[in-house]
Amino acid sequence: MKKIYAIEAERTKKGEIFTNHTIYYSLAEMRAIMIVDADPHKIAKWAKDYMAVMSAKISPLIERSEFDKL
Repeated sequence: MKKIYAIEAERTKKGEIFTNHTIYYSLAEMRAIMIVDADPHKIAKWAKDYMAVMSAKISPLIERSEFDKL
């Protein structure tokens, strides 16, 4: 976690943070879910920096109203 916080602190100093996001923590296991409204390329770049210190799964989401239009 110290390495993750160090990466996040460096990103905050550089202004490379997601401004529109929510983080949820699981109480049953050591896991967090982050929901971000951002360009997929920005999400991929963000995840790449953390891959050496944590695992991540990226899943695209759409709102129900958008799904119903498909």
